[in-house]
Amino acid sequence: MSRESSANHTRLLKEALTVLGIKFRDFGRYFRHEQGVALNQRTMQPFRYGLAVGASDIIGITAIEITQDMIGQKIGLFTCYEIKTGDAVQSVEQKNFQKMIETHGGKYQVVRSTKDI
Repeated sequence: MSRESSANHTRLLKEALTVLGIKFRDFGRYFRHEQGVALNQRTMQPFRYGLAVGASDIIGITAIEITQDMIGQKIGLFTCYEIKTGDAVQSVEQKNFQKMIETHGGKYQVVRSTKDI
């Protein structure tokens, strides 16, 4: 990723978190998610960190009031937002993560601008 595309990604990520914080402040919580590889300073062994390979840039939970038979109860919907700028496309791992989230009833959305939220 070039320096410019990285800066655009970071800018859109921050804007998306701001919009989510305003739009869903009363019924959702969203967190910036990062993953990568680091070096354990004690053992000098590399280790992966993050939720899962392909996991989204923003992960959260959205409270949803459910149907008539359960009036007043809320459930938490696992919610993922993948930030993409320019011509960037999802990796195979990201597409697999999206399929897993949607198969289990979660929400997954690719965000190219804050209008997508």
